[in-house]
Amino acid sequence: MSVRTQANPAIWALRHRKIRGQSFSFNEHEYLWQIYADKHPFKVIQKSAQCGISEFFINESFWLADTGRGNCLFVFPADPQLVDFSAGRVRPAIEESEYLSSRVTGVDNVHVRQVGPRFVYYRGSGTVGGGKAIRKLKSVDADTYYLDELDEMSPRVMTLADKRLGHSNLAWKRATSTPTVPEFGINELYLKSDQCQWHIKCEHCTEWQYLSFFKNVNQDSGTFMCRKCGKPINRLAKGEWVPKYPDRNIRGYHINKLFCGTTNIDDLIDASKKTASHEVQEFYNSDLGEPHVPEGGQLSQDILDACRDDYTFPGRGRNCTMGVDVGTYLHVRISEVLEDGIKRALLVTKVRTFDELDAFMKRYDVTAAVIDALPEQRKSAEFCERFKGRAYRCFYTENSESKTEWSKVNQEESKVTVLRTVACDYMLDGFIGRNNRLPTNAREIDTDKKGVSDYYAQMCAPVRVVEMNAYGQPVARYVHGSKPDHYFHAEVYDEIARRVVLESKPVIGVVFAAVGG
Repeated sequence: MSVRTQANPAIWALRHRKIRGQSFSFNEHEYLWQIYADKHPFKVIQKSAQCGISEFFINESFWLADTGRGNCLFVFPADPQLVDFSAGRVRPAIEESEYLSSRVTGVDNVHVRQVGPRFVYYRGSGTVGGGKAIRKLKSVDADTYYLDELDEMSPRVMTLADKRLGHSNLAWKRATSTPTVPEFGINELYLKSDQCQWHIKCEHCTEWQYLSFFKNVNQDSGTFMCRKCGKPINRLAKGEWVPKYPDRNIRGYHINKLFCGTTNIDDLIDASKKTASHEVQEFYNSDLGEPHVPEGGQLSQDILDACRDDYTFPGRGRNCTMGVDVGTYLHVRISEVLEDGIKRALLVTKVRTFDELDAFMKRYDVTAAVIDALPEQRKSAEFCERFKGRAYRCFYTENSESKTEWSKVNQEESKVTVLRTVACDYMLDGFIGRNNRLPTNAREIDTDKKGVSDYYAQMCAPVRVVEMNAYGQPVARYVHGSKPDHYFHAEVYDEIARRVVLESKPVIGVVFAAVGG
């Protein structure tokens, strides 16, 4: 192998890779050259679908193993994805290349392949990054990891993957995904990066510009135009990656389908005109490579402000409900239901001990309390036992055996099981419809040193997204990334206390949705 080929994964791929019988090329994918050649130790790629990044991961990992630079670890959201990728993408890459076929020796299966002197491992992270999936990740010592479709993984996976690089001198990190919502998953990483964008120059006015669907596409003619002079522009012209924040220590790339020569512009325009929520989400995420918040899919400070009434927390109550999210702190929401059906907050706070919850039960005459069953299972159970018939542990679930009920109460075990997304929907609707009221000084709840309300921040953290499941059906889930959302779930538990425990009325005709992050 020549010194030049060894030094650069782009040159290595041009010399040794074939795709569907054709020699690997950067033709109509010029934007990929720098991504290949860039040896930055930490690269994140926020991307549209089908833009060449999975192939980049394959090529760079093979190059690293083949040249003896290190072992590589691929991590996928779950085992089915890793099997499909390893068997459907990696295996053909080896079989089509005479060189690679001679270099893949010894171990060669869907979970691990030896390429030259080093190994490439393929692992599924599991839906929550736990149990058997953790053991599989812990079994690999790597020099580089590749996280594919980061937004579908637990936030814990990257921490676990980091530990796999603990003894490596190389310690390269690679992560990619089509984004979902702002400040979550790959977008959260991209916002922390130098934020490189692909710029091309207009041959008429010489304006360098980043290609944007809404600024560079003439949707009537299906042609591309310069955002400055309005004349035609060659979207596949040679360009350059320009960092917005060059001093940051994470290299970030944003790719949309406009850069790729195989993109059908008419299909892209058609996709932009669709109105179903999951289709709009798909257009922004998979076609533009941009995060998107669906209309009505997230609480905002304005929505919370609109729910403020002219009162302050009274300090006492009668026949109240209470919701408790359990973590380092116990986040609490206590409410009273007025005659017109309006639910009014009497207390929103966080405490450290279960004894303080006992005091709240008495002071506010709590009739129905729902508490997070995890992670403090013993303490939560003991609390519910002390207030038998009034307090219930809550277990979120993804599926329901019944097609007419979203919740199930077990009186004997003081337990309630609910569909997570449906419960969150009810709570969200309460605020959007102003049926859930807050005190006039709600912005002062749990403020930090700068006077910013942690309550407001946590209530606005989760976002409801609609995606297609394996059966082609739209399903919803709530995602929140690394931002805390304890008050959000305290509100959800309080809503469950009202709808399930206090009223005990099953809801008919609910469309069940998948549970998210």
